Amino acid sequence: AHYFEDAREEFGRKYGLEYMRMAKNSFAAPLVELTFKAIRPMYYERPYSVAIRYIPTEAAKILFRYEITDLQSGEVVVPARLCRSLWIWSIGFSGTSRTTILPGRRDGR
Repeated sequence: AHYFEDAREEFGRKYGLEYMRMAKNSFAAPLVELTFKAIRPMYYERPYSVAIRYIPTEAAKILFRYEITDLQSGEVVVPARLCRSLWIWSIGFSGTSRTTILPGRRDGR
């Protein structure tokens, strides 16, 4: 899950949706669903690339698909899976690898 969160944070930095910026504006986008299945093993001290794709939706949520690739072998180890966050307007909210951002597609691929 750490790889996915790093990619999500990088996406946020690129598009002005950093966690602290959202918190200062009384918004939050907590992770409510994350599903994935590794199809190949991952190894310590091996480089991986995480691709993140934003999936547009009219609902008050953020959808992403991810793909983790072993940079040494070039093989996909975790295929694209869904991550869902909800936009929340909060009152009094306070909170103390390499990433590729891919353009989203309406069909979710």
